[in-house]
Parts: sequence; structure tokens; C-alpha cells
Amino acid sequence: MKTTLCRFAGAVALVGVLPMSLALAQTGATPAQVQAAQKRLQLIDITAEQRLTALRQSLLQTAMEGPTEVKTTQWIDQTGALRESSSFTSGMVVRGVRVLHEPSTNGAEKVQLKEKQAVVEKTCERSGHERASPWHHVTLDVAISPHLGATNRFTAQQITRELRQQIHHRTAQSPNWRVSDKVTYANPYEKALLTQGEQNLPWRLNVLVALDPQSTPVNPTYVLRWEVSHRQDRALLLSQQHWVTLPPSGGGVAGLDPVVSAQIQAVVETFHRAMETQLSCVPPQFEAQLDQGKTLRINAGHLSGLRLGDVLVVADRQKIPARILEPGSLEGVTLAEVRAVYAYSAELKTIAGVVPKGAAQWVAVPYTP
Repeated sequence: MKTTLCRFAGAVALVGVLPMSLALAQTGATPAQVQAAQKRLQLIDITAEQRLTALRQSLLQTAMEGPTEVKTTQWIDQTGALRESSSFTSGMVVRGVRVLHEPSTNGAEKVQLKEKQAVVEKTCERSGHERASPWHHVTLDVAISPHLGATNRFTAQQITRELRQQIHHRTAQSPNWRVSDKVTYANPYEKALLTQGEQNLPWRLNVLVALDPQSTPVNPTYVLRWEVSHRQDRALLLSQQHWVTLPPSGGGVAGLDPVVSAQIQAVVETFHRAMETQLSCVPPQFEAQLDQGKTLRINAGHLSGLRLGDVLVVADRQKIPARILEPGSLEGVTLAEVRAVYAYSAELKTIAGVVPKGAAQWVAVPYTP
């Protein structure tokens, strides 16, 4: 016999959107109270183990207060005895890791449930701490449609060059995301010899420049198709389409007409605002793996904003938060510190909890004081 029980015991506590993370904040607190709590915490000398204990307790409390699906299976074994097995799946969505209280203080920022999804009531804000969260690192690939004719290809090349420059310029100071150009290698040997790990960046931004089917020879119109996706997920985070229309003298050897450059700048600004909206509440999440020397490495480095001494929360994405109520799940949540950082990767050292091991799908999320 198999039964399913869905329990919605109030609101879920959140500050982000990826599978593993945590947010602690006082229910109903004003911004001034939150800032005061942050200052108090910075003055308290607590150990990494105490911080980890506080994180685990808050994760458990949040899961118990939020929606939980309980599945129970009963059967009769070969001896005639009745057996029962239960599983608990938390329906909460948790974002980011930010401790705003002393370890002994429990509580969470409340949000309302809507169609089994949590909708955050307040705008997500980045920490003003000097070690604020790293940003999302995105691989940028601006390409020309292979179906574009030779007549329009030169102008399309000018547009792609301008696009790439404008995107780099606009995102250079963004607190939420930065871009790196896609690197193309001539052969596998060159890739193995020269790669620095850029192929492991989690996000992909593909921009395709093509000629609009309704375009006219006098005023050619190009369509720009933007798609943002995760390397391990085919689902699109963001998809947009924009148009750029050239005047009769829109392109030439001397470069694009200023009117066209202004159009491209406006398009980049529109897309940038959309990305900021999508990523402002989504903390970066890095893949963590143990190498042959038992060193824990993540696919993010100083180009993603990581620095020596940064602290991250490491957990098994298959257990946290979905199976957090199962016995032993919280024991796998650990705190780790960046001990070596490179362009596209970093090495971590466990400072609280058990060193991650085994073939679990380990992920690391920045811990923001």
C-alpha cells in the first residue's frame, strides 16, 4: 500500500533559487534591525563549527515549517511480518547562504506559497560585506547564422564585433554576472594543452546574428537571438529576440553607423537588465569534485570573484534540500575555505564538518557573513 501526504505548514524561508542553499533572517524584521543583527554578528567571535551548527539547524527548521511530501510503502515479507518504509521530500526552494543572526537565534524570512512555488516578497539585495558573493561567470558566444548570404555577411561581422564589445563593457562592473569569450581550439591536443578550465563554466550565453526574413535591401534588418542556458541543463534561463535596422549607409569599411551602434547599445542594455533581474536572487553554485589527490576543487576561480579565504557551504545536491529530513542528510553539509585560487578553478579546505567523499553530486555555495 502506498500513500502520499502533502503538508503545507505555512511559508518557506528563502533568499535564492538553486537546489542547495540557505537563508536566515528574522521574521518581520525591518532593514534597520537586519543591519543591527549583521553588525552584532561581526563582533561575535564564533567558530566555524558553531556557524555550521547554526546553518544545519536552520535548514532543518525551515524544512519542517515548509511543504513536505511523505511517501509510505507497506508490504508483507516472506515471514508474514508487516514492513513499512517512509521517505520525506521537502518541497522548499532555498536560495543563497547568508547568516544574519547569532547561532542561537532561530527564524527565517517568510514568503508566501503560490502553486507550490515560493515567491519572495522583498527584493534580493547583495551583502555589503567586503567578501560579498562571487558573480555568475558566463561563456559568451556571438555567432553569425550559417544561412546568411555573402552580401550581408560583412555587416553581420561588424555587428557581432560591436555586440561583443558592448556586452563586455556593460557587464564589467556587474555585481551579478560577468562574461568570458568562448575559446575555440584547433584540435583535442591543443585543447588538452592550453585549456585552463573555461570549458567547465556553468552558464552559456549564445547570441546568433541573422538576417530578418522581412528585411529589405535598402534598409536591411538583422535579428539578434539571445539564449542563456546551463551547461548541464537544456532548459533556458532566458531567451530574447531583438532587431537592428541599418540605414542605407549603415555599414562600411569605416565601421557601423553611429545610429546602428546606438541600437546595439540599447539592445545590450535591455538584455543586461533582464539578466540582472534573473540572477539578482540566484547565488552562484559551483560543482565540487575530489581529484585523485583527495583535494576538493570547484569550477570557479578569481575570474568568478573568488578570493583566498572565502568560505563556501558544500553539500550533496541530491540530498539538500529535497531529502533534508532523511536521517544523516545534514551530516554531509560542511563549511570549506578557499585555499588556492586560479583563473577558472579553486581548491577548498574543509574547516567545519566532515570532508566530502564518495561519488555524491557535491556543490558549493558562497557563505556570506
